[in-house]
Amino acid sequence: MRLISIPITPRPMNGTRNCWPREAVKAKPWRRSSARDADPLLVLMHTAVAEALYYSRHYDEVIVQCRQTLELDPNYALAYFHLGRAYLAKSMYTEAIEEYRKVEASLGETPAMVMAIGYAEAKAGNPASARKALE
Repeated sequence: MRLISIPITPRPMNGTRNCWPREAVKAKPWRRSSARDADPLLVLMHTAVAEALYYSRHYDEVIVQCRQTLELDPNYALAYFHLGRAYLAKSMYTEAIEEYRKVEASLGETPAMVMAIGYAEAKAGNPASARKALE
């Protein structure tokens, strides 16, 4: 049996020392603003990190991650949801309710959002608003 060695690192195709064409190196395609447009999965990565931070109880960092996600996609409802959860955990009830309302406006009245808004209203000390949200 004969083993074939496959190079793991890319090798230049045109005989130069660099794999990138000179035009691409000058344009710097890896800059952050270009990366946002080029990689739609970046939004998912930020929200996954935010969720992990939430379960680690690093709520301030969750807020930072969610804000970065919303810079990339201002209509991404999951980022608003995680942001609301972080505000709720920090006892910032009015901010949590605002974020939950944005999710509700985006996705419609789902059972999870009805429960989240009702819970946040109750924690904020608004029992009448909580009952109204849960009806």
